[in-house]
Amino acid sequence: MSLFRRKKLKEGIEVDPETDEGVIGLFYSILGEVIDDFTGATAGHLERLHEPGGIAREKAQKDFMDLGMTRSYIDALDDIEFNVDSSIAVPGLPVGARGKAAVVTRWTARGTQNRPLEGLAPTGAPVTVEGITYTVFRNFNIRSDYTYWHVAELTRRMVER
Repeated sequence: MSLFRRKKLKEGIEVDPETDEGVIGLFYSILGEVIDDFTGATAGHLERLHEPGGIAREKAQKDFMDLGMTRSYIDALDDIEFNVDSSIAVPGLPVGARGKAAVVTRWTARGTQNRPLEGLAPTGAPVTVEGITYTVFRNFNIRSDYTYWHVAELTRRMVER
């Protein structure tokens, strides 16, 4: 008997397998919780990466592969404010895929550029960096991050100033 059904029986609620509260509802509620768990874990991971010394600390604790573009904007910006704009998670559903998922996260980082950034001299002006991170989970652990951020758009906006 599933945990969902046990909880409902304990609460004295009967579960009809023909309704949304039944098997289909159970599947979607579990899937929704799994997706929330993976997207939440990814958001927390990305937020910690954007803290001072965060990359080294996360790599020491989680030992994941940091692929894609380097996050050079972190070293160039002060007072970084990091926001997750949206994310999509695709958990592994087949047998043997427990703890596997891929999460794509669109994010924005804002800060003040007080050091050189991608060859541009420090301006002391506020800068917004947008990007995506593709995170792969295995056994509920982050195995790899592929980060890409909009260098061309950032450079264009800074040169226009």
